[in-house]
Amino acid sequence: MLKASSSGSVTYLRDVARIELGASEYGLRSLIEESQAGRSVGVPAPGANSLQISDAVHKAMTEIKPDMPEGVEYIIDYDTTQLCV
Repeated sequence: MLKASSSGSVTYLRDVARIELGASEYGLRSLIEESQAGRSVGVPAPGANSLQISDAVHKAMTEIKPDMPEGVEYIIDYDTTQLCV
């Protein structure tokens, strides 16, 4: 709450500002076990089912793994949907 008037009306921060949770810095260097790595971050659309998306990504990666060049591998190192189960 930013302020309250004597009449009881209240002004909240959301009334005068856009609030979001964000990183202090968006640049990042990806390493896995001291080796450079590529990174992809997915953000589901509003209303999307994150559990279904996670299952589909895991399935797709398993299917394309045999076609990856030798020496290329994938690791899903952080999956927030695992915290939901």
